[in-house]
Amino acid sequence: MATIEYSRFSRRTALTGAAAVLAAGITAAPPRAGAAGPASVIRSAAARGAERLALTADGDPSDAYEIRHFTVDADRRVALGERLAIDLPAGFHPHSMAARGETLWITGAVDEFVKTVTVDNRFDALPERLRDLADPDDADPYLPDGIVDIDVYRARPALLRVQDSRPAFVELPTPEQMGSGAAMAIALLGNDDIAIAIEGCSDPDLAVISRSHLAVSVDDGRTWRYQSAAVGLGEGYGTVLASVGDRILAVTADGDGTQTLHVGRPGIGFERAAAQTGAGRPMAAIPTAEGSVSVYSDRDGKVSEARFTAEGRALESAGAACGCAGEVLAVQGLADAWLEADGDETRAQGME
Repeated sequence: MATIEYSRFSRRTALTGAAAVLAAGITAAPPRAGAAGPASVIRSAAARGAERLALTADGDPSDAYEIRHFTVDADRRVALGERLAIDLPAGFHPHSMAARGETLWITGAVDEFVKTVTVDNRFDALPERLRDLADPDDADPYLPDGIVDIDVYRARPALLRVQDSRPAFVELPTPEQMGSGAAMAIALLGNDDIAIAIEGCSDPDLAVISRSHLAVSVDDGRTWRYQSAAVGLGEGYGTVLASVGDRILAVTADGDGTQTLHVGRPGIGFERAAAQTGAGRPMAAIPTAEGSVSVYSDRDGKVSEARFTAEGRALESAGAACGCAGEVLAVQGLADAWLEADGDETRAQGME
């Protein structure tokens, strides 16, 4: 017999739709493109040869996702173009995208069924000792005033490989410590190396980032090795990744905005290289043509930049103002290039 939960004291908002919430980035302010027509959230951007591609979502995180071309005009404004003939699998919620040759790699999450719980949504059904603590207006408006069964899901990391416009899931084992999570940032290196940030928490009932793992493949996604990057992040922020030279840099951040930089080579492992307190939410790690990496962060609505060598040594003071505005998105596959989404307008940098 199913256990009855009282809806006003359950965590149902975290129990359902967790994959969509995690894939959307949880805490990231969504950028929007300034193209004509309905605004679309740009989740990720990538270069595939001469093509410039955007992974978009319309409105609510659970709405339709598309991969579309985008162009940049003389004023650096970004406009979304035609949709590619790529249909993502139902139930897959994408986060990031990168390209190697003609192949697209797309990270994200899917909802995995856990159990069915019976929820008593009646105010009168609360035990008397709890009625003084409850507000009748707190009842879930999406549930009838009665006893209902709710299917509970948890988010599971997922990875797609898209070849010849046909997407297929790639086996991506989940760290056993990850009760609920998503595959988020991705970095490609050389011909076969892949690094993916697997993030979430040990509690299958929650959709928050309290731990981050790095999944690395040196054989183009056939096998994977995991390394824990950070634990105890509280309600942390998503990790950002960048490949530079023969290394990959990863920046994790806890709920207080303390960032930790990890540097490693695929097949060898990652080591902690630097840490900075109060740096804020990392938005993008962008490789430069000189072989360094710029990390752009949001601190109380202001964008700042920190620059590091490929070995993780700081080149500039952490938190230096960069003159950027809004949400910063890396364009995977391009050095010194990114998008800035400020309000309803998105502009490109380094893509003239």
